[in-house]
Amino acid sequence: MGNPRVGLCMVATALVLAGCVARTGGAPERTPVTGNPVTMPFDTRAEIDPCSLTGPAAFEPHGTATMPGRPDMDNCRVSVATDAGRAFVWLGEQMSTSMLPRDRTQLADLGRGATIVLLEDGCDMALVLAEGFAVTAFSTSADDGDLPEVLLCSLNRGALTGVFNVLAGERAKLWRPAPNSLATLSPCDVMSRGLVAEQLDIPSDVEPVFPITGHWCRWGEDDGNQATLRYPVAESASELGVPDGHPTEVIADRESWVVAGRISCTVYAKHIDFAIGVGTFEFAELGVTMPDVGKPGAGDPCAAARTLADAAWRHLPPVT
Repeated sequence: MGNPRVGLCMVATALVLAGCVARTGGAPERTPVTGNPVTMPFDTRAEIDPCSLTGPAAFEPHGTATMPGRPDMDNCRVSVATDAGRAFVWLGEQMSTSMLPRDRTQLADLGRGATIVLLEDGCDMALVLAEGFAVTAFSTSADDGDLPEVLLCSLNRGALTGVFNVLAGERAKLWRPAPNSLATLSPCDVMSRGLVAEQLDIPSDVEPVFPITGHWCRWGEDDGNQATLRYPVAESASELGVPDGHPTEVIADRESWVVAGRISCTVYAKHIDFAIGVGTFEFAELGVTMPDVGKPGAGDPCAAARTLADAAWRHLPPVT
């Protein structure tokens, strides 16, 4: 599914900020700015379809969007053909406003308790809603070459204006996961805090970080040892970064891929068909990063990743 990020960061420049502040327009069915505060719809038995949160009109000032977009559990990836090239816009991930970077700039007050803010680095943006909720958007070039950052800013702002209008009009759609979908299980609940602390050599009282939707969970510090368990959606393991032909091994009775990096190691396991995607599957992904690899006393990220994956996989829902 491309590379949707866990956490949003880039550096804003005056030119980019000017482009973000400029009117983008094109959002579908502009909604009155007065009324009850806008927030996310919730159903404890269902999930929000992120691709229902905006439409092609949100991108019309800048190009032609291919809709519907491609969903995963957190984001909708929309392909937009612009005069400068094709862009991917990821939108829809929900998180609490406390998880957003402190360094952010308000770009627009949309009314009804909703604002669009520019996050600390570059063009990543969030729609901040009532009751402490936020919805994020970020864009990248879909092809070789870099699109102008001012264009990416405008695409993000248009996307979030569209999200506001859909939410304000109560037009967001829900989907109900299968009983054995990974969406039914918070990744923060599948490993004991003590085991994670032992494997990462971090204090056991460190609280994990997770979004509102609960489809990923991260333990540890941003600049230190950390582990992240998430549930990506993809057509194949290779789309997630597993090299073609990479050997598998069995971890907790699940065929798994273990892919080592310079200071990291990631374990992947395929789960079931993704309910609202076409030709896509749910995966479990457990990644460990240890920046001090190679120094005396430093841990082994692959040893830790295998141990944590073994514990996590045992708690995942059955495949059948």
